[in-house]
Amino acid sequence: MLRKRLAGYAVVLCSAVLLTSCSSSSVRVAPDPAADASEQAMAAYWAFRDAELKIYSTGSLDGVGDIKTIARGEALKHIQRNLAYFRGAGLVMKGRPVLSPKVQSVDLNSAPPTARIRDCQDSTNYVSIDKFTGEFKFPGNPPSVGHYIAERVDSHWIISDLASYSNEKC
Repeated sequence: MLRKRLAGYAVVLCSAVLLTSCSSSSVRVAPDPAADASEQAMAAYWAFRDAELKIYSTGSLDGVGDIKTIARGEALKHIQRNLAYFRGAGLVMKGRPVLSPKVQSVDLNSAPPTARIRDCQDSTNYVSIDKFTGEFKFPGNPPSVGHYIAERVDSHWIISDLASYSNEKC
């Protein structure tokens, strides 16, 4: 009797496992290359912004790794110019900008493939201070719109261009 009951439980358990494995999770959805590219471009954007924060808050490239894996073209020049200015003026940044990026478009047919990112960035509480004394020097900037271009280089995405417009509404 006990043996029949255990065998019955085993049959029910195996049936449940088989039915569960045949549920909707086995339905394959076609990959969306544009959505994948959008996610990867956004990850590149966040890596770029995180590197900027680290560089500008320390006045150094130390601990960032190879900046050329994050930025190239005008975006790389932007970081290099700002770093040279901060070093020359003895400034670093304190605080964090509030960022709200969104991928506006993805073009997988361009060479290289590109994604355009628009960010409403509020740098009001991202201020310049004297690197050596900690003394407040300059206030942050009011909200502005930044436009960034990410490009797929080899197998990864990298920020290649940027522009900021204070007259464009967030």
